[in-house]
Amino acid sequence: MRYIRTLHTNTARISEHPTMKPASAPLNTTASRWRRTTGGIALAGLLALLLADMEIARSSPGQELLRMGKGFLAPDFFATEQLGKALANTLAFAWQGTEIGRASCRERV
Repeated sequence: MRYIRTLHTNTARISEHPTMKPASAPLNTTASRWRRTTGGIALAGLLALLLADMEIARSSPGQELLRMGKGFLAPDFFATEQLGKALANTLAFAWQGTEIGRASCRERV
């Protein structure tokens, strides 16, 4: 009881108690972990943007958009030369995303 009375009069004694954390200790909550994770992803994205090859290969972006529009309006379903590679890339990317998601949801001890 004597200790409880001193807590109200002397706030410096709070940090002396063996089971209580000091008031200035950083919070280690789920929200702070998410903020750190999000910050790390944002930094990785900025680094990737700095290292990215942003050069435009075509001299006429209008022609490129026109070709994309023609492919959207009249697709060629029999052009299957690159279908195997496209399917492999899609599956590899999906599996990587699934693994990253599973690994990030593990319980932290």
